[in-house]
Amino acid sequence: MLAADLLELSGRVPELRLQLLVWWQDHGRHTIPWKLTPEGHRPADGEPLDPYPVFVAEVMLQQTQLAVVLPYWQRWLAGLPSLAALAAAEEHDVLMLWQGLGYYSRARRLHQAARILAPGADGNVAWPRSLVGWRA
Repeated sequence: MLAADLLELSGRVPELRLQLLVWWQDHGRHTIPWKLTPEGHRPADGEPLDPYPVFVAEVMLQQTQLAVVLPYWQRWLAGLPSLAALAAAEEHDVLMLWQGLGYYSRARRLHQAARILAPGADGNVAWPRSLVGWRA
């Protein structure tokens, strides 16, 4: 994409965002648990979601279908409900919760990422905000 194309596209972000939200309202999967609040409802405009369950789901969904991932994701969140819990877990426990999903390197990398991102003394997680940050 050329810089001029990107500039034009950036001016249309609000319009594109609205179009995507309308499409999602009509065609999206509305029962995926990591897209819901802990109370089980879709977040209101501007209401944040906890990024940890989404992060776990994204890693699990690599090369694995949604129908397969759901019970594993639920078991994982029951056993390791937060990034801090994952960071503090022993590798053996992480791999036991992952057991059956295959591609165990994903579990090891997720565990390693949790240790890098683990909450600081203030209890906050510094989730990366850029591709460079995620790659690091």
